[in-house]
Amino acid sequence: MEKIGYLIKKDYQGVINKIENQISEWERNNLKVKKYYINFQNSDSRFRKVKLFFQLENGYNQQLLKLKKDNISLIYTRYDLFIPSFYKIIKTYPTIMEINSDDLAELKQKSLTTYLYNKTFRNKILQKVKGFVTVTNELKRK
Repeated sequence: MEKIGYLIKKDYQGVINKIENQISEWERNNLKVKKYYINFQNSDSRFRKVKLFFQLENGYNQQLLKLKKDNISLIYTRYDLFIPSFYKIIKTYPTIMEINSDDLAELKQKSLTTYLYNKTFRNKILQKVKGFVTVTNELKRK
């Protein structure tokens, strides 16, 4: 039986019903799904982006160890910025990635630093992914 590992970042809690519905659908189709939560704490400190980076690095590393132990066949996750341990997961396991927004356009308006970081490493992530789920045809073309 295929075992899907669903990587869920703490900030995805706003869409938890969608996640649960997706898992229920997979289970109705005889797929086994296990959730792996990536926890972190937002900060208002001057160094919040650096702190967040290391929290996510640690969180993905912890989940990588669990994925290996649980003998997962496939990863399902939403797009995330390049984090070395996240990249290691998608290099190690066939990955289906959900893309819900035009990340480049959004980040360009929010944070030039994050936008440039994402633009630098985005293709490295996308090239390792085996398949994509997009919510609109516009995103599919990007």
